[in-house]
Amino acid sequence: MRRGRGAKKSFAYFLNSYIELLQKKKNEVASELAIHKTKLSQLLFDHRDPSEEIFIR
Repeated sequence: MRRGRGAKKSFAYFLNSYIELLQKKKNEVASELAIHKTKLSQLLFDHRDPSEEIFIR
């Protein structure tokens, strides 16, 4: 489902875009953020809200 031009983009959208643009592996990103790959997956699929610590990293 596509979102309209005025639709809000989620943290998951921007995190997925970041990973895709930099052509990084998800395990590499999880390691850089010092989180488990399961938590990264939950963030990527919008199943978990990012903590303040994630925003700082």
